[in-house]
Amino acid sequence: MKSSSYYFFLLLFCLSLISCNETPKQDEELKGKLSTSLVTNPRSMDSIGIENLQDIASMSFVDTLHDFGRMKEGEMVVYEFSFINKGKKDLLINEAKGSCGCTVPEYPKEPIKPGEQRSIKVTFNSQGKIGYNEKTVMVITNGNPSILNLTILAEVY
Repeated sequence: MKSSSYYFFLLLFCLSLISCNETPKQDEELKGKLSTSLVTNPRSMDSIGIENLQDIASMSFVDTLHDFGRMKEGEMVVYEFSFINKGKKDLLINEAKGSCGCTVPEYPKEPIKPGEQRSIKVTFNSQGKIGYNEKTVMVITNGNPSILNLTILAEVY
């Protein structure tokens, strides 16, 4: 009995050592994303004072809310949220992601120069979304604000 307990604990110990050597799948998820070392995030940098926030990129939208109104289930609708870089540095959009799979954003991947106007195109698929819908797109940038939300509304019947 004593030797079987010994082998059991030895096996358990070996398994715990092997499981610690697993590599996280995080690297695969981050593939194709901008490195955070390339993005100046004003909320996390101690070197930028309040007086210097106007010197970085600044994303200014014409509107951040769009109501599609009433629509039949299964319709796909698109809206473009226009914005301008009102800052003094290039604006980089690191990511834009919808609150669910039915809301898909398309955003510029290249740097946006100061004064340039661009848009984020949001497609909403109403399949299976009967009733009132409020969906968001979270936009992450190197500007001020560094994170902002775009909202779409729809009543699907």
